[in-house]
Amino acid sequence: MNLTDLILVIENDKGTEINSLMDFDEYMKQYGTKIEQTPMELARHTLTLERTRQDAGMWAELYRAANKSVGARYCYDLDQLCNFLTGVHNDFHSEHYLDVTKCSKECLELLEEFGIEKSGYYREGEEAIKDYDVEIKETLSRVKTVQASSLGEAIDKVMELYYASDIVLDAEDYKEVAFNFKKAERGR
Repeated sequence: MNLTDLILVIENDKGTEINSLMDFDEYMKQYGTKIEQTPMELARHTLTLERTRQDAGMWAELYRAANKSVGARYCYDLDQLCNFLTGVHNDFHSEHYLDVTKCSKECLELLEEFGIEKSGYYREGEEAIKDYDVEIKETLSRVKTVQASSLGEAIDKVMELYYASDIVLDAEDYKEVAFNFKKAERGR
């Protein structure tokens, strides 16, 4: 599981905020099917949840009753995860806690891999230094205009130009970068 696939969940139940960490399947099992909503509402909520990947401040909200709601978002980075666990995203006036019984097993294992306590703080005194595999994924993109009699022909022409190295994407075509944690498996 990648850090950015972890969903931060805040369930507000009459002023008490219950935090949990879930993968998408567990989140949909807990909230996608148990809260009364139409298929269109569920689709909108899922789309909003997906959009939280690009906006560190955005949350997808579900309202169950007047004083019961669920806020969720994909984890943006390690700082946001630690802030979530320490309660930074909770209402200042609300009681809050992390309910590990609602957390996905993979999410709790990810905390362990990063050496983060459930309180949001890093474990001190880690004796073994581990190797971490971090994938760096850059996205390059360019639009090429060609004349063709159909979309299929246009795509074929651009593919031919690309594979013949007539189109070479470079730094000017840069769109985004993502860093994905891969499971740490080796000690030193």
